Amino acid sequence: MSTELKLDFPIDSNLVVARWTGPGIKEDFAHHSRQILLASQQAKAWRWLLDYRVHGDTAEHLAKDLFTTVLSDTKGRFEPGITPRIAVLVLPTFTALPSQLPDEAFQGRRRYSARIFTDEGAALAWLNEEASSADVAPQA
Repeated sequence: MSTELKLDFPIDSNLVVARWTGPGIKEDFAHHSRQILLASQQAKAWRWLLDYRVHGDTAEHLAKDLFTTVLSDTKGRFEPGITPRIAVLVLPTFTALPSQLPDEAFQGRRRYSARIFTDEGAALAWLNEEASSADVAPQA
């Protein structure tokens, strides 16, 4: 059974919140990840909260495609000096996903910063932190 992707762009926040209506099938994930990227680019939303809690076992496939394929394509899609921040929200019992998160060096080369959270409040707090030196590239 397929699932729907719901995107919310809170006003004046540079944030997109992505939630799914159900666990879905693997075939949906590549399309949804790219849909998030394109919609975020149009809305200038460089802070992403991706709520994977509904996905269960399929979250690992979704995350692998997101981290290695979609996010490697963010360079140049946002204003100069902006590094997208991606907070992935998972269930506390889901232990497979952290192994899919690329290390900071990989993320730095691809010009994004991603972390995994089990608490939505902590994820939003991290997304809303003032831009640190790791999140803002030097201006040329």
